[in-house]
This record gives sequence, structure tokens and C-alpha cells, in this order.
Amino acid sequence: IMMGAMPRAEAEAALAGTLPLERIERIGQIKHVGPCPFNGATAYHVVLAVPQGKVTLLVMPNSRAAGEQARHDGMYASVIALRQGSVGVIGTDAAVVRSVAGALHI
Repeated sequence: IMMGAMPRAEAEAALAGTLPLERIERIGQIKHVGPCPFNGATAYHVVLAVPQGKVTLLVMPNSRAAGEQARHDGMYASVIALRQGSVGVIGTDAAVVRSVAGALHI
């Protein structure tokens, strides 16, 4: 995990109930995990390298959003509901975003 990020043990504890690191690592290589203020709560910003490129995950333990998709200024996003919370997948390649979102979908 990249410099400036949360220590691995802290990231594992923070994400365990929403999207465990082990599940993310089945999809790609985690480059960064860090807390990120989002809608008055704490979300977690994860940079993930996958064979087709790179995506950003925004893990939102306290938000139950799903089915949202967006495109803006060459960026694509998809939001998936998890058992607890939700995760946004953001990237510059729509196919990669769809692929990662599909792999994370429960």
C-alpha cells in the first residue's frame, strides 16, 4: 500500500465490515487506502490497479446507495450496494469500471 496511506492493519479494521481487503485483492492490487470525508461521514478511498488499468473505489460504510451510474468529463462511475454500505467504482474506462463493479457485486 502506497506511502501516505493508512497502515494495512488499520485499513483492514476499517473496511472489514463493508468490503474486506482480501475481497478487493482478488480483483487487483491495492495501491492506496485512506479515509475520505464524504457526505458528513467517513468513506475510504482505495486506488486499485487491475490488469486493464486503474480504478478508484470509494467505500462508504454508512451509505446504502446502489444502481447509480454517471459519466462526466471522461470519468465513469458506478455505485454498488454491499451487505453493509456501498462502494463507488470510478475510472476513465467505462468497460473497466463495469468489470470491477461486476466483480464487487454481491
